[in-house]
Amino acid sequence: MTSAPDDDAETMLAASRGLLGLVVRSLAPALKSVRIEDYRVLELLASRGDLEVRDLAEFTGMSALRVDESLRRLSAGGRIAMRGTTGTITPGGHALVDEVTHRRRAEIARLISSLSSDDRGRVREALVLITEAAGEPPPEQLLTLGL
Repeated sequence: MTSAPDDDAETMLAASRGLLGLVVRSLAPALKSVRIEDYRVLELLASRGDLEVRDLAEFTGMSALRVDESLRRLSAGGRIAMRGTTGTITPGGHALVDEVTHRRRAEIARLISSLSSDDRGRVREALVLITEAAGEPPPEQLLTLGL
């Protein structure tokens, strides 16, 4: 039996609220030093490599002006280096992403430890599909980047 698209959307909405709470808890300490949109730019640079302003604008949905402002803040804070219109994450930027990723991984481990092995497998399969649909890099690529 298949479910209605509205039911699927409601299920995803409920799951996203739970995951959002997890993300917020992992991000909270980082948001003392960077804005949330700046952190998203850092994550993109960490996962995808050097990116131009126009690419970051497309990936984030921000205007090129807002991306440029974000890059200026991140550059002033030593989190990225700029070469023309291309942003490159620095070791300081990687360190911040690594800290948040470590906290997020710990939160996720606590969450999934309450699931059975079969349930973890089903959740994993569903999340791979969602990750692909969202256009995020696959886990194998993130591992090669150290994320």
